[in-house]
Amino acid sequence: MRHFGFSILDADGDTSSLEIKVPTGAETLAQLTEFGQEMAQLIDGCIDGQITEIRLISTIPLPAPLKDAPVALCEVQKGALFLFGAAGTEYKHSIRFPSWTPSKFTGKEVNQAATNVPELITGLLTGVDCAGLVIPPCDKYANDLTALVTAKKSFRRK
Repeated sequence: MRHFGFSILDADGDTSSLEIKVPTGAETLAQLTEFGQEMAQLIDGCIDGQITEIRLISTIPLPAPLKDAPVALCEVQKGALFLFGAAGTEYKHSIRFPSWTPSKFTGKEVNQAATNVPELITGLLTGVDCAGLVIPPCDKYANDLTALVTAKKSFRRK
């Protein structure tokens, strides 16, 4: 299994991170780099914080264009928690997105039709095409993510 970590900076200078896992396969480093960069672009469209780093054992280059600074007043403590079903298990897999853009909520729920949100959900459920190889995210046991169960506001310490 491969772990991608995304570091997110808020307007207060606080940093939080999220992790997305993919199963181990025969991907090239170029394909894994492309996956991390494509996923960063999907995430960037849905958060106010600035993605400052992508990790896959070692840091990979950030793609252009991403924000060059966090949106004023955003905070990594305020985020969105996505809960997914996973193939072959009754357990759910969660991914928390720090500094989620407030306008992408309807009440306490993530507005799944808001700009950039459908593309992020699709990328998480079906994967990202990286030079002809689709790399799908998974849970910590390499089970495919099958469906988005819920996506809600989440408040956590930094």
